[in-house]
Amino acid sequence: MKAYGITDIGRVRDSNQDSFAYSLEQNEAVWAVVCDGMGGANGGYYASSTARDVYSQAMNINLNSLKAKQIENLMTEAVVDANKKIYDTALNQPDLMGMGTTLVSAVLVNGEAFIVHVGDSRAYLIRDNEITQLTEDHSVVQELINLNKITKEEAKNHPEKNMITRAVGVRDSVESDINKISLNKSDAIVLCTDGLSNLVEDFEILNTVKENSQQAAAQQLVSLALSRGGNDNITVVVIK
Repeated sequence: MKAYGITDIGRVRDSNQDSFAYSLEQNEAVWAVVCDGMGGANGGYYASSTARDVYSQAMNINLNSLKAKQIENLMTEAVVDANKKIYDTALNQPDLMGMGTTLVSAVLVNGEAFIVHVGDSRAYLIRDNEITQLTEDHSVVQELINLNKITKEEAKNHPEKNMITRAVGVRDSVESDINKISLNKSDAIVLCTDGLSNLVEDFEILNTVKENSQQAAAQQLVSLALSRGGNDNITVVVIK
């Protein structure tokens, strides 16, 4: 499997506060991470790029030699380390106080995919003719959906749509969600920020990834979001 990612400032924002990275040595193990910063132009970019860099450094080991539990621990501890660095920086720089970032990552190794996330950046599994969201948004509207107070359709235009309930770096500690799935040879994984998922439907992600290479699919998905207004930064990584 190989990964390809792309990010775009969009058509409205003055700066790009998204960050991403993926493994360049893509032989047996592949990993990728996507972050969406918040807290003003400087704070948002610092938070997302710091989370990306701290996380990426942690992944710079031989993942093939690790057992499943070791991989899960590596991923969650990398999130904790990123949280500490961002939070500690904000304590010493008051103008950055309150900054934070979402984070979603996939590690694909030995026929399994491990997914860790905080916030509302998403991971999707594409298998055969179906797309499955592997993450549940840590957001106000997702909580309302879970309580059956609003529908998924109503959530798309809800006034609190962009309010997340969990982020990396905002508090002195953070809890991430992690899960594991077994992979089939033809599976694909998509990671993205809400700048994509808010404007592109799941079935469109499915069809685009199925019909194109990693690079072409990522580029076409960003172009689709831009064609619909591009009202946020847009980042996507396709692994297949």
